[in-house]
Amino acid sequence: MRPLLLCWALLLPLAGLLQPHSSALTLGVLRRDALIVPMAAYDGREWKNFWPTAGEGGDVPVNLRSVPANWWGPAGPRETWQVWTPAPSPQLVTVRQPDWAPTFCQKQIGLRTDYQPRVWPPKPDTSPFPKDGLAVSPPHAIEPIDVVSPGSNEADDVLEAIHTPFADREQVALTNLRPAHIYNPERFPETPDEGVLRATPSMAIEALYAYGATHRTYFVEAVREYRQKGACMATGFSTGWVHRDSGKFTVQPGPFVLDFCDRRNISYMLPLGVLPLPTGTFWIAQISSWYGEAYTVQDISADQKKTDPRPALITRGGTCLTN
Repeated sequence: MRPLLLCWALLLPLAGLLQPHSSALTLGVLRRDALIVPMAAYDGREWKNFWPTAGEGGDVPVNLRSVPANWWGPAGPRETWQVWTPAPSPQLVTVRQPDWAPTFCQKQIGLRTDYQPRVWPPKPDTSPFPKDGLAVSPPHAIEPIDVVSPGSNEADDVLEAIHTPFADREQVALTNLRPAHIYNPERFPETPDEGVLRATPSMAIEALYAYGATHRTYFVEAVREYRQKGACMATGFSTGWVHRDSGKFTVQPGPFVLDFCDRRNISYMLPLGVLPLPTGTFWIAQISSWYGEAYTVQDISADQKKTDPRPALITRGGTCLTN
């Protein structure tokens, strides 16, 4: 009997290691075609991605049991997911089988579910493919991100706060654009001259997203179109994080991009939701452009507003770029 008890005692710690951590969870993007693409796993302390990102190939597992164990992360295999969409309340969906879908010029493996979209999906080769929301397993509350009207008083306050830091980034970008255009005119537009700059209206907010009340966090997309003789010659585009506390703003400007008028090199955000956790508040979004998409997890906790605004995790979602 004693050897049996000893063996059992030795196995108990191992059994504990095999169990998912109580605070572990997995996030996925919910495509409109009912495919969930796992893109972030949380172990209670940090974010990682274990699921294969989009690529040129890759075998699709035959069923859920045949999905490699190292694809799942700390939460372990997930058959049931809670999906958060614009609907009034979340719903539970069940995985039918692993499957794949095209994403830009690549192949993405995901989990085909019994989710029923309210709007019929477009053609499979649509890029970026519509996302209906977020999926989380085990279930956890996901909070919505506000879409603020660019013409509102709130947006005007944000515009005033970003004006100086964004203008400083613009000046640096304009200085660097002239030699870049000379050496590679197919990739970089012509630099606007002083007359065009004076005649061009100030930067305007094109999209503004927000979360929170006492501590309110914004993600802003701002644009300035340079025009000559009534025609667009270049577009200036910038993004940034803005935090508001007690009426005071803290601005974390992103890169300022000077691009052609078709905006071929500009990326846009699709906010998917905010995940409040004991260790932080995380803003989940898709970033997409002509050439690809990625999914980001950004810590927007109040104590993060003066630190580096780089995301906690970026997961590649598909691309058409060859290098």
